Amino acid sequence: MDFLILAIITNALVLLLFKYYSRRKWNLFKIIMVNYAVCFLVGQLFVHEPLTLTDLMQKPWALPALGLGAIFIIGFNLLALTVRYFGVTVGTLMQRMSFVSTVLFSIVWYGETMTGWKVIGIVCGLAALWLFIVQDEKQLATLSAQARKYWWIPLTTFLLSALIEVVLLYLDRSHIVRPADEAFVTALFGSAALFAALSYLFLRLQQKIFSLQWYEIVGGIVLGVINYFSIYYILRALQTKIPGSVLFPILNTGIIALATTAGVWLFREQLQRRQKWGIALAIAALWILQTQR
Repeated sequence: MDFLILAIITNALVLLLFKYYSRRKWNLFKIIMVNYAVCFLVGQLFVHEPLTLTDLMQKPWALPALGLGAIFIIGFNLLALTVRYFGVTVGTLMQRMSFVSTVLFSIVWYGETMTGWKVIGIVCGLAALWLFIVQDEKQLATLSAQARKYWWIPLTTFLLSALIEVVLLYLDRSHIVRPADEAFVTALFGSAALFAALSYLFLRLQQKIFSLQWYEIVGGIVLGVINYFSIYYILRALQTKIPGSVLFPILNTGIIALATTAGVWLFREQLQRRQKWGIALAIAALWILQTQR
């Protein structure tokens, strides 16, 4: 359970950093690019064996790691756009609502038992997400105007987040990746760093992006260290063999509750009454689903 708590904390920190960088109006794409390079370097420190391209390509998870790396860089940038056009709360929720897909995948693919309490816990989690999404009339009007043009951005953020969690769960349960495989995590971030570098070079050639600023480098380093451990701790939590239909709802509702509460405290944000109820329901979902391990 300790690894699950650490996964919740590190993932919440990633979201809070996005919130901070967005408020500072820093270039999130360049920060994300530096972030994945740092993730790869941090991973190298934890690998017990030298990583060569030949060795990596012989691993059974080589292609999934390459594919997930591409999804990571696309998903992170779409999350940044969701935050930009729809706000941090919506961006967080569209990323974390992915637990619905992992619950269904665990039940349908692995035949995990769907008890009445699990249903109640999942419903509480979904209700909490809905209460977080609902805004006042002025905010809804603004959101609707943006949604007419950019509605696909948060939707794609949700789908890619769901795909990442489902693939990670499948790789673990199918024993393609041994629990907390440092080489796999490092290759995952190395792939994301490669795609980020190629994207950056392309944009530089198109003269659509310029040189890195010192604060973008520092921001990317901080984000990269925390981002590496956010994935590492999820894999370690999977090692505890908590059913996927329980682990991911706890993870996602925990991240939402912690990130929202920290946002109120750190950024002096005002929560509406419905959002306070949402936090209460998220905590209820956490408690119910944890008792169903």
